[in-house]
Amino acid sequence: MKRSITRISALIIFGIFAPVSTFAELSIDPFPLIWGAGAQLGYRFGDDRLPTTAEFGAAAAISTSGYFRGPDASPYSGDLEDFDPGQAPYFSRRMIWWNTGIRQRVIAAEESGDLFLDLFFRYVGMREWHVDDDEQPQLLFESDIPLSERDGQWLNTVRVGVEVGSMLRSEISGARRGWDGHITVEWGPGFLANRVVGEADFARIGSQLRGFVPLYEALPRIPEGNGEKLNRFALYAGAYAAADYAWGERVPLSARRSIVGPLFDQSGLGGSVRGYEAGRYDAQFKLAGSLELRAVLPAIARPDVLPGLVAYFDAGTYRGFDDYEAGAGLSGTAYGVGGGISISLFDAATLVFYTQAALDEPLVTGDRITPFAIGFGYHF
Repeated sequence: MKRSITRISALIIFGIFAPVSTFAELSIDPFPLIWGAGAQLGYRFGDDRLPTTAEFGAAAAISTSGYFRGPDASPYSGDLEDFDPGQAPYFSRRMIWWNTGIRQRVIAAEESGDLFLDLFFRYVGMREWHVDDDEQPQLLFESDIPLSERDGQWLNTVRVGVEVGSMLRSEISGARRGWDGHITVEWGPGFLANRVVGEADFARIGSQLRGFVPLYEALPRIPEGNGEKLNRFALYAGAYAAADYAWGERVPLSARRSIVGPLFDQSGLGGSVRGYEAGRYDAQFKLAGSLELRAVLPAIARPDVLPGLVAYFDAGTYRGFDDYEAGAGLSGTAYGVGGGISISLFDAATLVFYTQAALDEPLVTGDRITPFAIGFGYHF
C-alpha cells in the first residue's frame, strides 16, 4: 500500500459566481498489493495555492506475516526444537484496511522544487484475521507473552502530523534532487473499540527523512523523426533515516514491527534493513538508515521506460519492550548491503530486483545471502 500507480483528476466547476481562486478536484489513486488491491480518494478544494484535501481510502488483501520470537520472547534464530525456521515464524492473515482524514497545505510550492508544508489529521482502521496452520507450530500462537492480536485484531487509531520538503524530479531521467520528510504521532487507545477484537492500547511517534543529490546527468538523445527527449545516463545519490518509538499498556505487533507514516507504514528494522526478514526485530524503539547510489540507464524506446542500477548500504538498531520477560537479546543492530536492477514503467510503477546480503547475523534459515528479491518501488 506504499505507492500509487496512477492518478485520474476531474475538475468540478462550482458556479459562475465562485471566486477565481476557488476550485475543487477529485483524485483517485489505485494501488496494487501482492494478493489484494486498494484505492485512495482525494477531494481538493478551497484556495488553489493552499488547498484543503479530504481523503478516504480502503483496501483488502491476503498476505503472509512473520513473528520472530520464541515462546519466552527471546529472538528466534531457527534453533528451537520442533520449529522449522522456514515455516514457524510465518502465519497467514486476511486484512481489510480503511482510512479517512483531512490535509491542509500551509506553505505553497509555487513551482516544482519549492518548499511545501502540509498538516494532516487522519483516522485509520484495520480488521485482521489470522489463519493458523494445524500441521506446523507457529511462533505467534505459541508465545507465552501477551500479544494483542494473537486471535486477530480490530484496530482503530488517529494520526496527526506534518509533512515538509522541497523535491524536484527530472522529467527526462527521473533523477531526484532535494529532500522531504514527516513527523507523525499515532494514538490507538483501548476505548476506541480496540478491545473488541484484540487488546491494543498504545501511542507512538515516528519520523522519516530522505534526501537526494544529483551527481551526473548526460544530455538527452532525440531519435530522428521522434522529437521526444530520451535519457542517456544519469547518476544520483540518496540517503534515508527513520525512527519510531511506541509506548502503552498493550502495543500491537503491527506497531512493534513498523515505522509509522502519515498514511502507510514503513517496515521496521526487518525490512528497512534489506536482506533481513520483514517483521524481524519487533521492538519499542527502531532506528534505521540507508545510503543508495542510483544509475538511470538509457530509455528503452519511450521516455517513460527507464532501466537502472542501484547499490545500497542499510543499518539499524532496536531496543525491546518492558513487558518481555526475557532479559537478553532484546536490543541489537542489523546491517545489510546489496544491489539490483530497476525498471520504471510509464511513470506508474518501478520494480527493483535485488541481491541482498545480511551482514550482522544470518537469517533464521542460516543463510546470509538472498539471491533474488523484488521491491515494488524504490526503497525510499
